[in-house]
Amino acid sequence: MNRLFLLSILVLTIAINSCDSGKQLGQSKQTAQTYYSTGEFDKALSSWETIITAYESKGKEKDCDVYTNAAMASNKLGNSEKALTYLKKATYSDFSNEDTYFTLAEIYKAQDNLSLELENLEIYSSKYPQGKYTAEVNTRLFNLYTEIENWGKANEFWNILTPEQQMLSPQLESYLTVNDKLDNTDKCIELSNKLLAID
Repeated sequence: MNRLFLLSILVLTIAINSCDSGKQLGQSKQTAQTYYSTGEFDKALSSWETIITAYESKGKEKDCDVYTNAAMASNKLGNSEKALTYLKKATYSDFSNEDTYFTLAEIYKAQDNLSLELENLEIYSSKYPQGKYTAEVNTRLFNLYTEIENWGKANEFWNILTPEQQMLSPQLESYLTVNDKLDNTDKCIELSNKLLAID
């Protein structure tokens, strides 16, 4: 009887501490988000790093939902290497999102790492076809496929660009190149006429 009573108290104590710890994490996340929203990126990062440490100290990296947030704050502070570290961790957690892959692509673009930029843009395009960065991602993919001379993929992405994007001179010039390489003579004539009308 005594053992059962002590065991019950121990279980209850652990449950209460877990609830308090969960509340504290929730408050810390809210505080960090407030700092980020008001442009206090250093304080936001510090708060998110405290949360990350709490998860990692328990071996629960996969459950950590603030890696991308910490990366965004790091990136705002000009620390792209730290941002990259957190973004990579986010891709292994259950909480990667469109910001994760878009920011990874942006960092790799700044580092002139075309293959990893392309990889992350493709992941974004596949996972978030209606995402908040979709138009920008599709334009960049069209330009990258043109740059690496993957004419079929460039042609595919041209067809999902918005009409406004398709009317920009640099895009039309690239699409003319694509069609020239694909031996689409009629399309080349049409695009040449559009370019002449713009100029």
